[in-house]
Amino acid sequence: MNKLRRNELISYIIAGILGAVFHFVYEFTGNNPFIGLFFPINESTFEHLKLIFFPIIIVSVFEYYCLNVQSENYIATKFLSAIIGMISTIVLFYTYIGVYGKNVDAVNIAIYYIAMAISYIFSYFSIKNNWSFYFSERTYFILFCITTLLFMYFTVNPPSIPLFISPV
Repeated sequence: MNKLRRNELISYIIAGILGAVFHFVYEFTGNNPFIGLFFPINESTFEHLKLIFFPIIIVSVFEYYCLNVQSENYIATKFLSAIIGMISTIVLFYTYIGVYGKNVDAVNIAIYYIAMAISYIFSYFSIKNNWSFYFSERTYFILFCITTLLFMYFTVNPPSIPLFISPV
């Protein structure tokens, strides 16, 4: 297995484990409001998107600095892979709920790992093939920061639409 494929597979596993652990951090910290900005505070679909986004950021920073990733499109790839994972989560979740009509925890967990896999498959092919994207790496870094701020804002000020409403 080549180095990139191995790194992306290991990163997928680590990010997947982090996301599973992150699901419980807010509750374990006694519902700390600051922690809630980065970790799910309820069972809404929006809050579960944090389980894709933040583990990908953490693992990506580790990859970039500790594994010395050599890629001209690294930040763009990781940002887009996180977005693709979040979109996959939304599409898969609402499709199965619409078809099946019930919310099943085992299916939700499977959707999480499928969406995370989609993220890392995109990441692998993007880096391997050195796909170029429209904006600069700096722009994608800024988009990472803006997305983080949007997570914080919508955690504190969730709109009254189904994506932000906890079914529990």
